[in-house]
Amino acid sequence: MMTEGRSYLPIPLDGFELCHPREQSDFEIVNVLIDGTPRAANWSPLDVIIIDDEFGRKLKRSDAPWMTDGCLVFGERVLERLGGLLRDQGELLPLACRQRNLWAFNPNAVLPCLDEAKSEVLRLDTGRIFHVARYSMKEHVVAGHLLYKCDVFRVSPTFVGQEFVDAWRAANLEGLEFDEVWRSF
Repeated sequence: MMTEGRSYLPIPLDGFELCHPREQSDFEIVNVLIDGTPRAANWSPLDVIIIDDEFGRKLKRSDAPWMTDGCLVFGERVLERLGGLLRDQGELLPLACRQRNLWAFNPNAVLPCLDEAKSEVLRLDTGRIFHVARYSMKEHVVAGHLLYKCDVFRVSPTFVGQEFVDAWRAANLEGLEFDEVWRSF
């Protein structure tokens, strides 16, 4: 059953692994490359590491080690359980990680979905939106999209719909929670 009318932002669960580019400067490369533009044909895997210890505290294994809100990273369990759904919604781009197999998700939908008149936004002097305090999405635009980016941002977070949240939970995957940022009702 398709459930529409809700958008979420995935966020990392506290105490779970992180994924960082081996070179800190590559975070900007991630911002540029994971933007909804098809990349698979010319993709060169980015060198990444798993951060499994933070301030002397051992972090739990994550099915989605956190990199950024614009670049969701998935491990093998996610591909085994949700691979078809993900491939229908974008590209799974392999990452070069010595610790285990990981993929960056590049959504194929970059949508004109933000209803700016009904959202609470902060703008730069240029008029460009740099922060959204309260989202209002155009329901007819996001309908049917399980993972997508919003076209008003230079670097958009990856939004997910209710069906993705339900599939994640049904698959018993770990490492993410979902912050509801909009509902139509």
